[in-house]
Amino acid sequence: MSKLQGNKDSPAWMFLTGAVFPTCMFLMLVALFTFDFIIPSFVWALVLLLFVVFIYLGWPNPPPMDYQANERGVEPKRNSWQWFPVSMIIFGSIMGYIFGGVNYYIFMLPYLHYTFNREYTNINPGEDAAGYQDAGALYFSAASRVNFAQSVGFLEWNRFCVAPIVGDDPSDTVSFFAAGVDCCGSRHDFNCWDSKDPTVHSGVRISESDPLGRSLPQFKKAAAMAAAVYGFKSSENPVLVMWVKDPPSFAQSTFWIAMVFLMISGVVGLCGMCSCITGLHKLRAM
Repeated sequence: MSKLQGNKDSPAWMFLTGAVFPTCMFLMLVALFTFDFIIPSFVWALVLLLFVVFIYLGWPNPPPMDYQANERGVEPKRNSWQWFPVSMIIFGSIMGYIFGGVNYYIFMLPYLHYTFNREYTNINPGEDAAGYQDAGALYFSAASRVNFAQSVGFLEWNRFCVAPIVGDDPSDTVSFFAAGVDCCGSRHDFNCWDSKDPTVHSGVRISESDPLGRSLPQFKKAAAMAAAVYGFKSSENPVLVMWVKDPPSFAQSTFWIAMVFLMISGVVGLCGMCSCITGLHKLRAM
């Protein structure tokens, strides 16, 4: 232990605790968040334990005793650079939590929603939406289409766009709407996702776990507005979908975006390590 205490002020040890350890914590946390759906809970406990160990190893030695200073009533203090490793470990952990959370909630969670929720096929748009609230991917009947003539753009900072999904058989109640943000006009103009492709008859449901999920109240207001403007009845809890041609490919695209974000985080971590090394040199020179 005494040997370890003596080595804590060495350049090699400061490099390890002030640059390598913070980078490891950052990358581990980003990876844990990204792959949280397949990582068991005990791995999180191990990382927490590792954080405690890193903090212990990076904690600076007590200041050297100066008996003459003590006689003058001046207490010895640690140098600023000695606190650098602990500060960087905490900072790296906080940034790993932020980057990992962004990657999980914006990219990975929608992928899980699209992939592992239920898939429904040959849906008649006139059916009750209550039976499809657990959907991930929805495939409508070949006669289904987006009704551009009854689209509405509800303006609340952004423009929240909806258009009824209809079939050949008329229905008193519209239960399904294609939806998007800033991709339509106020009336009769809808350009969201693949809506202009007449061969598309499918979509992925917008849920609370999607990036667009926070806009569900605005989408529902837009659906109610469309019903009032065009004189049809809207379901109390309609299903809002992103009208896309290939839902599995759409889901995979969010997964690969998450992987790219993870790689970018790795580059950020390496740049952070270089910054830590530079900071160490400057603090030691002070």
